[in-house]
Amino acid sequence: DRSTTAIYLLILSAAAVRVSAPFLTDWTIALLAISATLWALAFAGFVAVYGPMLWRRSL
Repeated sequence: DRSTTAIYLLILSAAAVRVSAPFLTDWTIALLAISATLWALAFAGFVAVYGPMLWRRSL
């Protein structure tokens, strides 16, 4: 579904920004912050989408 695709895109974007950070020395700190923000957004999206399903009591 679209929410899962968005979560994966956020993770891929975070990884791409993180890998490129050391090569752009003037922007390293900013890129690391952007990468961390994207990763946090992906995690928040995961919790919002899958949290209710995972927290539900299964019988």
